[in-house]
Amino acid sequence: MLAFKSFVAVASAALVFFAQASNAAAVPDLAVAKRDGTLAGNKAAAVARRNAVKDALARRREKRAVRMTFAQQLAAAKAAAAAKAEAAAQAAAAQAAPVASSASGSGAVDQTRVLTGPVALAAQGRRCGADITCRATTTPPANAAAICLVGRCAFQCNDGFAPTADGNGCFAVTPICNNGAVCPQPANGYSSCDVGGQCVPGCDAGYTGVTNSGGAFVCLNFNTDASNCGAVGVVCPASCMSLFYPRLLPSLWLTSWLPSSLPQDNGIGTTSCQYGTCTINCPFGSIRRRAASTSNPFYCYNGEGSLVQNGPQ
Repeated sequence: MLAFKSFVAVASAALVFFAQASNAAAVPDLAVAKRDGTLAGNKAAAVARRNAVKDALARRREKRAVRMTFAQQLAAAKAAAAAKAEAAAQAAAAQAAPVASSASGSGAVDQTRVLTGPVALAAQGRRCGADITCRATTTPPANAAAICLVGRCAFQCNDGFAPTADGNGCFAVTPICNNGAVCPQPANGYSSCDVGGQCVPGCDAGYTGVTNSGGAFVCLNFNTDASNCGAVGVVCPASCMSLFYPRLLPSLWLTSWLPSSLPQDNGIGTTSCQYGTCTINCPFGSIRRRAASTSNPFYCYNGEGSLVQNGPQ
């Protein structure tokens, strides 16, 4: 029995020895850093540890060298935001850039008259639905006007002016084409030279180019012009009055029959053209009503009970 226990003890000791030998073989680098009890071994382990610390510190310095401070990170973020805003403004300007108008009077804006400098790009940040919004919220440079293009404010040089080289101002210019002729500048429009060297007129935004009875090129706004409402020569009628004036008729007629006359202006309100349709703008104290007339469809009623009282006295 004792011999068997001795055999088991010897076998266990052998297994422990082989296990330790296997672990040492699997991790040979650890033996370098461990002290082996000799002076040379201890010195080698110290050198290995020192080199490991040196390598770790070197790697940390490399990371710190490329790592930005908070101030540097903030400056980089601001620069990136500014670059993004500038790119967005340029994209908006490119999208809002109008197409050059031609002699056919398409009503487009001449893109050579729209400012593209930093001042104009700053105005692009304001949304709009009409020119009046841009005029009230922006300050265009001299000889330029604030307009609304594709829902964004922009600056356009006035008639007879063109953008400066930096795109921030407007200077006087009179186009002279290859034939030596000075191109005329139509009201609410512009002139340019075509590829053949001939003068070509065009119109600003909202205007349409037509040739009048005298053969001149003119720019008309069919949406707001009461003398050309919806089409050339469509004149908006004035406020309709009664078909007759009893105060101007003999008393005998008033008791027998009432002659008719063409509708006339009762003197109240002003003619107006809104989106190409004729209407009447009535003053305070009067309301607009429809009249039984095809030529004068509206009149301003002042509450006196009869249109007759609105006519001549």
